[in-house]
Formats: sequence, C-alpha cells, structure tokens
Amino acid sequence: MTADDLNAWLEHMKFNDAEATRRLGLGSRNTLAKYKVEGAPLHIGLACGALAFGLPPWKTVGERDKAATDGYVTSSVAGMAGRSK
Repeated sequence: MTADDLNAWLEHMKFNDAEATRRLGLGSRNTLAKYKVEGAPLHIGLACGALAFGLPPWKTVGERDKAATDGYVTSSVAGMAGRSK
C-alpha cells in the first residue's frame, strides 16, 4: 500500500491517527506516521480494505453452524465470491 493510498484511505474512513492505529492493531502512532510517509506492508493494505468494506475479523464456522448451512461458507463475503463448499 503506497503512502498516498494509505492517506486516501484515512481520509475516506474519516479516522484520526489514534483511531486508525487502534483499528489496524498497530503498536503506536509512530508506526502509522511512518506508513503515511513510506507506505505500508501488504497486510496493512488488506486490513484497510477489510475495514473499508465493514468486514469483521475472520471466524471459523462451528460444527453446529456447518450442519445448519449444509457446509456452505457463511460470512459477509460469501455473496461476493459465490457459494463454496
């Protein structure tokens, strides 16, 4: 993720540095400040995309849930990628 992309994401999300640091799970605002100048690693870019689309953290589907859904993936992104077994 380029520095320009990160700064555009921050503006789009209307996050201040403290909120972005918290949401991205960064250790400090110094790390965010560095990313805003130098760009961020891939995993931060992926996290930014997930937050922008309102995706929750990944959660494994439990056995009870699998039986109820006949083994189909149940998540907020299932509709985006189609149904899969």
